[in-house]
Amino acid sequence: MTVRTITRTMLAMGTAIGLMGPALAQAVPAASSEAGGAPGASDPAEMVAEEVITVTATRNPRPAFSYPGQVTVLDRDTIDTLAPGDLDDVLRAMPGVDVRGGPRRTGQTISMRGLGGENVLILIDGARQSFISAHDGRVFLDPELLQSVEAVRGPASALYGSGAVGGVLAFRTARAADFLEEGQSAGYRLRVGHEDGADERFGVATAFGHAGGFDGLVSLGGRRSGDIALANGLDLPADDDIATWLANGGFSVEGLGEVRVGLQGFRNVAIEPNNGQNARIGGGTGLDADVKKVVHSQTLRVGGRLAPSGLGWLDANIVAYTTASAVTEQELRTPRRIVRDIETTGISIDNRTAFDLLGGDALLTLGADWWRDEQVGRDTTGPTGTRDGVPDGRSAFTGVYAQLEVETGAPLGLPGTLALVPGIRLDSWENSADGDPRGNSDERLSGRLAVRYAPIEPLFVYGSWAQGFRTPSINELYLDGIHFSIPLPPGPPGRPRVANNVFVPNPSLRPEVSESFEVGLGVDADGVFAARDTLRFKLGWWHADIEDLISIAVIGGGPVATCFVPPFFSPCNAGTTESRNVRNAELEGVEAEIGYTLGLLSLTGVYSTVDGRDASTGAPVGVLSPPRLVGDLRYVIEPADLVLGLRAEVAGAFDRTAIAAERRDGYTLVDLYATWRPLAVLRIDVGVDNVADAEAERIFAGVPEPGRSARIAVTFEQRF
Repeated sequence: MTVRTITRTMLAMGTAIGLMGPALAQAVPAASSEAGGAPGASDPAEMVAEEVITVTATRNPRPAFSYPGQVTVLDRDTIDTLAPGDLDDVLRAMPGVDVRGGPRRTGQTISMRGLGGENVLILIDGARQSFISAHDGRVFLDPELLQSVEAVRGPASALYGSGAVGGVLAFRTARAADFLEEGQSAGYRLRVGHEDGADERFGVATAFGHAGGFDGLVSLGGRRSGDIALANGLDLPADDDIATWLANGGFSVEGLGEVRVGLQGFRNVAIEPNNGQNARIGGGTGLDADVKKVVHSQTLRVGGRLAPSGLGWLDANIVAYTTASAVTEQELRTPRRIVRDIETTGISIDNRTAFDLLGGDALLTLGADWWRDEQVGRDTTGPTGTRDGVPDGRSAFTGVYAQLEVETGAPLGLPGTLALVPGIRLDSWENSADGDPRGNSDERLSGRLAVRYAPIEPLFVYGSWAQGFRTPSINELYLDGIHFSIPLPPGPPGRPRVANNVFVPNPSLRPEVSESFEVGLGVDADGVFAARDTLRFKLGWWHADIEDLISIAVIGGGPVATCFVPPFFSPCNAGTTESRNVRNAELEGVEAEIGYTLGLLSLTGVYSTVDGRDASTGAPVGVLSPPRLVGDLRYVIEPADLVLGLRAEVAGAFDRTAIAAERRDGYTLVDLYATWRPLAVLRIDVGVDNVADAEAERIFAGVPEPGRSARIAVTFEQRF
């Protein structure tokens, strides 16, 4: 980013503030910081009037249901009820969110609205998680450490920069304030559990407390699992030995601000194939090799908030972080050892100012981000020690942004309320790799506008327009070496015994650029069918036009004819693999959420579908999914403090692919669960997944879903 460009952008932001000068003089006092150091709103009592709050959607706390877009928030109680073993258990009921790659933790990848990989921005306590691998997983985090999960679907580049084309998935870990109520100063939480489908056992111990302005939490956990029993009667080899740790602490001064420090870590030692999606085990080398896979990831975060009393224009946050994630694989049958190591360092600064505008409340957020990714790949059998397909390289990003949130009544004399959320961001980046003197750099301006209009109290409509972009990654730009090898039968002397498919670098890749439109409506009503019932319903349709969608293309893929015909000295290969830009792609879908309660009975449901095509050829493009409905019915037995529930997932058949092996039949999965609190300090969560032992197979999984499996988790929590 040039000095001239930065200056021009900051001047534009400054001009906007200057034009609002008279209003700024009436700015209201800032509020305390929200979850995990997130900024506060101008008046929590007014702006945060509902229980379910989203922070990620606008970087400021606001009711999730009334946000003019699609966002889902899961709290700690919901996560405990699921008794999840991995992130798939947590995320699979979210509309527009898919976890692909099969049941193994190291094979799971995440997609949102038809876009996967680096098109989904993943945050842990505000720190970017840049690790990416098709065969080793995407994010490493035990769900037992989580306090909440937010999924903001749709382009968010105007707020978060590169990588948020499909959306943002934000994980927040627990802190002391999440467990302590007024008048309490300390406590501890013990949670243990078992799931029989993979003979998985886990335990987590957490201690927390506060004294004066200090607060702290420490959590240590472990999890062990064996082979996964699939619905087809076979076992999927997957032995995991996981250790997790979390430390969150802070010091606050009333009327001034706070400082917070956090450390979150994950380590898994697994025996499995190199390729986490491989259903087989027992191979020798390459993607089929059995390996001892050691996954290690750790995030350190230091942040602070400055919000002096009496200075309504100043409510600033700063957070600096570093995340190191590495996967080391030692082949069991050979001395080969391969490594993929990615380290991300970043800093984020923002400030919000609340004031009156257009007869309503306004919140202006200005901010800047910088982060740097550095990747190292190693292979002990390579001629140079570098790993094929994992180039040594680095990327650096800088961005500045401005966002305004306005809510006013009786707009233009019309009944009801109007909310506007415009935003703009300027980003620049530079990619480079060892041995490439050219590099890859550019800059991009992204904007968005979201509108919500509520003409009458129970009903609102919304619409949004947003731009997104993603820079080419180091891997996509500089892929080299061998992708995979196909063994050949013995032949005459001089004939190759393998045919190699090789990576071809493409340093000229262009960044993906998207333009998305979304419209929808919401209903929040009481007394609809009965005096004591409530109904919440939100429906949205979205369409995205993407230019230069980055896609990995395998060209050929099988041994060429010269591998089998005389003189056997002709070139023999299995094609090439390279990154390409799909000039014009279109993605669209529908998402809906409904919640209905009648006394002690409640029903929730989510529906989603994703379709995509190459605008030029009509061929399927993107991480597509058939219509999928997830429903949850539960009943509370108050005297026993017992919750009984039934959850069902229904998916249609999938045939939007030219590859027959990727087509799937529809399926129905049914789970039963219960939560019981026999004592104030004791909680028991039990469940039976896939009760009918249905042989279902999700898209791009490679193997059927796990079969019938029972799980139990027991929590003992004491506070003083």
